[in-house]
Amino acid sequence: MITLADVAKESHVSTMTASRVLHHPEQVSDEVRQAVQQAISKLGYKPSRVGQALS
Repeated sequence: MITLADVAKESHVSTMTASRVLHHPEQVSDEVRQAVQQAISKLGYKPSRVGQALS
């Protein structure tokens, strides 16, 4: 299972930055947003429903 940490590592950003791309994209630059989105597509990341229920 691919995690947000895997996406962050692939896109060379912190896990928090990768999370911001998903939840608050206005807080990150276009360049970072594109890098994280490419990593999401490449790795096939899908958010965990269990993790979402916890927040």
